[in-house]
Parts: sequence; structure tokens; C-alpha cells
Amino acid sequence: MLEHFIDSPPPSHLHNWQEWRGTTFLLPGYPRALVQEQVPTPRHRFFADLMLDARELLPASLWPLRRLFAGRRIVVELESGGVSVSKFRRHLAQPLLLAPEEDTDEAVLLMVCRRPPRSRLRFHAAVKLEPGVWQIPRGRRGAAYVVVPGLLEAKPGYALLRGVFASRNAAEANERMRHILTDPMLPSDVREELLGRIRRQEVPMTEQELNAVLDGLDEEFRALPPSPYRDYLGRWYMRRGRKEARQEGEARGMLLAALNIAKKLLPSHEVEQLQALSPEQALETLTQRLQAR
Repeated sequence: MLEHFIDSPPPSHLHNWQEWRGTTFLLPGYPRALVQEQVPTPRHRFFADLMLDARELLPASLWPLRRLFAGRRIVVELESGGVSVSKFRRHLAQPLLLAPEEDTDEAVLLMVCRRPPRSRLRFHAAVKLEPGVWQIPRGRRGAAYVVVPGLLEAKPGYALLRGVFASRNAAEANERMRHILTDPMLPSDVREELLGRIRRQEVPMTEQELNAVLDGLDEEFRALPPSPYRDYLGRWYMRRGRKEARQEGEARGMLLAALNIAKKLLPSHEVEQLQALSPEQALETLTQRLQAR
């Protein structure tokens, strides 16, 4: 679950935090005139998350998959949970159901899933194109693709797509946020728009992801003009600093305790050896040494 550092609810046209997060990472720098959100399906009681007109311009997040989506209208569905049989079939039908009468161009479906819907992929004889990307053969009914961001390789160009869903742990957060900060194929203006929205607290992020972004933006933070957000970041850094200092103090205390015991029980040359170790290693070595006595 996302641990938000923003207090406002998602925009009214988006249903939940996941849609807000996904839309933010999929579309930074993309003209809003080419996007429809929560598109209603005529004669049906459901909405498509997004409709993109990539016949004019493809979002930077999809550049690595341009061979699949360039020059097409794209129906996008974001699935943070499981996908039922009925929902999966409905998504497959959406490119046909959403086509305007005056626009006969065939749309393509992009289903972005947090977890791979393996049974659905097997049932529809999906073809794996690369790690995290499947194509569902549909003959003359148009193309459909399933993308699982967590399975995509950390290659140039994939940074935005890999960030669509929240990271699961600190290691993943550090790796994905670092990818966003260093991806050579991510245009600088697109990166700056996304980072600007993060600075303005406009993107749902986990605490671990925010830590990772702040670690990569130390220099930028120091250059920020005075503002409520700069004060917020300053308080965040202070909390982290106090925590790290407390942990360092505990570690030093462990080392001092271990050395005091060693000085009373071991020869001086062994005490010197212990002083060269980390607190955890010194304590473990001392324990083993005393057990052997």
C-alpha cells in the first residue's frame, strides 16, 4: 500500500491513488490534448482508464515499445490487483467498443498489471515478446499487450514504465528511483517535469521511494529557494539524520562494551585485532573466542 506524503485526494476524474500514480509515470511531458481519462464506453457501464492518441506523438514512457504502439490509438488499463476472467475479456473488447464512429483507425490495448495474470495469458495463448511484455494474438480484431513493470529489465528507456506501481521494498525503491535519475534515454525535460511534481507533493510515493529520490537530489535540495516544501524536505532530512545518529551510537556502544570485556579476558594483540573490526564482527568474534576458552 502506498504511504503518501501528500494530503489531497486524487483528482476527481481519477478513481484511486493507483490510477493517479500510474498516469503520472506514464504521461510526464505528454500533451494533455492527446489524452482522455476515464473514457466511458457507449451502452456499457464501465470506463477505460486512459485513451491516448499516439498517432501524433508517443509518450516517452512507451518509447522502448514504439514498435508496438507508435502511430496507434492506445486504450490503457492499469491493474494493481488480480484480473478476473470477465474483466480481462472486457479489457480485450475495449479497443473495439471505444472506437468513435467518425474514427475508423483500429486501437490497441495496453494492460499494465502489477502481477502477471499467468492463467489468463495461458488461456489466450499470449506470446512473450521480452521479459515483462506479452502480446495476445487477436487476428483481425486488433492488437493487445500486457506489460508487468516489475518484470521489465532495467534498460535505457524503461525507467518511467518501471515506476508505474509503488516499489515493494527499500532495495527496489533505490534501484528504480536511481534508474529515473540516470536513464540516458529519458529526455531531460520529461525527467524534470516528473521530479518537479514529486517536489511539489503531487505524486503518490512510498516513504522508501521518497528517501531514494531525496538521496539522488541532495544538490538540488540545497539549491532550492525558501518555501514550505523546502522546509518539509529539511524536516525529513533531520528525522533521517537523527535515526542514523541513534543507530551509529548504538553500534559504537556495542563495540565499546565488547572491547571492555576483551581487555579483561584476552591478550593485548587480540584486543587490537578486535578494534579493527566492525561492532557486529567484534562482538561475534569475541563471543566465539570466549566460547573456545
